[in-house]
Amino acid sequence: MTSYPFNLSIFRRKGGGGGGRSGTSGGGKSASSSPSSSKGGSKGPSFGVSSSSKSTSRTASSSSRGGGSVTVIPSGSLFAGRLSGGATRDSVYGNSRIGTGYTYGGYGSFYGGRPFPYGFYPVYIERGYYGGDEYGPTINGNRTGGPLSTAIVQPLISTPEDSYYLIGDQASVSVVLNFLIPNCGIADATVTNTYINGTSVFNGTALVPHPEQVVQYYRSSSMALALLSYNNSAALLSRAPASNASAPPPSQRTHPSLSG
Repeated sequence: MTSYPFNLSIFRRKGGGGGGRSGTSGGGKSASSSPSSSKGGSKGPSFGVSSSSKSTSRTASSSSRGGGSVTVIPSGSLFAGRLSGGATRDSVYGNSRIGTGYTYGGYGSFYGGRPFPYGFYPVYIERGYYGGDEYGPTINGNRTGGPLSTAIVQPLISTPEDSYYLIGDQASVSVVLNFLIPNCGIADATVTNTYINGTSVFNGTALVPHPEQVVQYYRSSSMALALLSYNNSAALLSRAPASNASAPPPSQRTHPSLSG
C-alpha cells in the first residue's frame, strides 16, 4: 500500500495561532467510507483507508514522500482505465484554481476525465463547475478516504473571518487536522461530511465556504484550503471557461494579509 502525502501552509493570523507545514509524522483516527463526523486532536501513526470501490487502497499521511508506481485502475472499478498514483510530496501544491497541482494528465482548464496522481479523487464544487460533475454526490460513498468533508482551522481565540477550512476526503482532513492541533496552536475541531458549494449554506454549525474563498488546492485538487475573508472572484461559476480548450480567467484575489 503506497502512502500519499498532504502538505499544508497555514498563514499567521491576528489573534494567535502559528504557521507551518505538516512535515513530521501526524496521526488520526481510522475513517470508513460513510461516518458522519469525527473529532480531531489525537496523535498517532498514519493510517490506511480504502474506498468501497475496488479501484484504490491508499494511506493518508502527513509525513510520506509519496511516489511509487503508476497503475491502471482495473476493469469493473470506479474510473476504470485511468492512471493512478506515482506523485510525490514535491509536487503537492496547486494554486487557487481547481484542476491545478497535477504531476501528469493535467491538460486544459477542465479537471474531469483526468488521472489521479495521488490516488485520491478531486473535490467536487457544484454542477457544471470546470467539468467536474463526475466527482459529485453520486460517488461520494465510494471516495478514496471517505466522503468529502470539512474542518475549521482557527486559533484558540479568533473571529469567523480568521477561520480557515480544510476540504477533502475524511481521512486526509483528519490526518492534517490531527497534526495541526498539537503543533500549530489551533482549536480542536470536528471533521464534518459536507460539500463545498457556491451558495451560502449551513451544515449543522459548519459554514461551507464558497469556491472563490479557496486560497489553494493541493494534491491534484483532491484537497483545498479556504478562508472566509478571502475572495477570488475569478473562481466564480459565472467566470468559468466555456470549454476545456478555453483559458481560465486570471486570478482576482482580495485579502488584506494574503498575497498569493
